[in-house]
Amino acid sequence: MLAVVMGTGMSHMCNLKMGLGLVDLRRRIRMQAKYTKGYKYQVKKEYHFQFRLGDFGVDPLSLSWGYGEWGVGDLRFLGYAPLLGVLTVKPGYAWDGPSGPTKDDKANMRASLEHDVLYQLMRLNILPQYFRKKADEQFDKTAKEDGMWWWRRKYYLFSLRKFAGFAADPKNKKKVYVVGRK
Repeated sequence: MLAVVMGTGMSHMCNLKMGLGLVDLRRRIRMQAKYTKGYKYQVKKEYHFQFRLGDFGVDPLSLSWGYGEWGVGDLRFLGYAPLLGVLTVKPGYAWDGPSGPTKDDKANMRASLEHDVLYQLMRLNILPQYFRKKADEQFDKTAKEDGMWWWRRKYYLFSLRKFAGFAADPKNKKKVYVVGRK
């Protein structure tokens, strides 16, 4: 026999009357919420880009693509097809857009997405740190495809090489904030 008794407001308990006794649903359902700050954009449609890891001396099949927790989410928002050399960014992936004194526009948004994915994979120790230069060059390549002027691309590339190393460092994972009770 299953009966649900609901009260009004949070102070009332929701109970299931089962053959074995009462179960406090509020305790079972309540969970901690975990989140990070600093993201401005979220992918709404699956996005693919070419980045052949094998071309850089990394065996893509040897990489750890497990579902280990890296913060709020996990790698369920990213995928890699090793034979095609294609990274996939799935809906729900969040990134902060272009960094620095710049405006977010059509010439740098796609490049910033790809760059943030690659830096995140370095922070997670999935890609080695020497990929940083390749990730910066990927930004430049994509920005060029999207019509960014030469001088602006060189400014970005210089800034990334000189100042962005911390963002790929595994010690700089985003802080996870926790609210609610266990």
